[in-house]
Amino acid sequence: MISNTPSSLYQKIRQHLPLLLSIFAIVVFVTAGDHAFAQGVTDATADAGSDIFDSIKILLGVILNIIYIIIWPILVLAGTAMDNTLIYG
Repeated sequence: MISNTPSSLYQKIRQHLPLLLSIFAIVVFVTAGDHAFAQGVTDATADAGSDIFDSIKILLGVILNIIYIIIWPILVLAGTAMDNTLIYG
């Protein structure tokens, strides 16, 4: 029998914490749009920092689109391969 004591759940969460945090950071980074908070004087250092983040954001978008292009045909192929004997036995 599998025990779901608080200590075992804590160990499972702690074991997968770096993966969860990295996924969370990627999701926040990709979904964070260009928000305008206030208009003011901008300097060159602020623009240089945002250019780096914009390029990383574009790169992650391209990578995710490539994964999207690869995954959907595989899912369609798997869906067409299923028949009632696979689903209902």
